[in-house]
Amino acid sequence: TFQWTLGIAILLFLLELIIKERKRVITFLIFIFIFISGFNPEVSIAKSINKKIKEGEKAYKEKKYEQALKAFIDVQIEKPDNPKLKYNIGNAHYMVKNYDEAIKNYMDVIASTKDNSLKEKAFYNLGNCFYREGKLLNSINYYKKALKIDPKDKEARQNLEFVLKELKRRSEQNKR
Repeated sequence: TFQWTLGIAILLFLLELIIKERKRVITFLIFIFIFISGFNPEVSIAKSINKKIKEGEKAYKEKKYEQALKAFIDVQIEKPDNPKLKYNIGNAHYMVKNYDEAIKNYMDVIASTKDNSLKEKAFYNLGNCFYREGKLLNSINYYKKALKIDPKDKEARQNLEFVLKELKRRSEQNKR
C-alpha cells in the first residue's frame, strides 16, 4: 500500500507542475490524499519489525533456532536497545550452544530493563549458561539472584539444589 500511495502522490505532484494555475488546489489535494491514505512510514516499519519478530518466535517454537536467531538479529538493527529482543537473541544463542553470546545478551537484558520478570528470567538463564560451561559457582550465584527476585520459581530452586549437589559431589571426588 505504501508504494501505491507514494506513486499516486508523485503523479499528483507531476500534475501540479503541469497545471501551474491550479497549483494551490493540487498541493492541497496532495496533502489531503496523503493524510487520508494513512501514509506513515513509521507504521510501515513497525509492521515490518513485528512481522520479523513473529517469524523469529515461530521459528524458535519450531526449534529452528538458527533461523530464529537471524530473524531476531535482523530486527535488532532497527531496535538495538529492546531488552525483550536481547532476551530472545540470548535464548536462540543458548539453544545453538553459543553460551558466551547468550551470556552477553542476558547481561545486556539485566543492565537495560526495569522489568523484574524479564530480569529474573535472564538471571535464571545465566545460571543455565554457566552450568553448561562448567562454571558452577557462577551458576549458583545467578540462580540465587533469580530466586531473590522470584522466590517461587521452582525451576530456579531445583537447578540451584542440583548444582549445589553437583559441586559437593565434585568436591568430595577431588578429596579422594
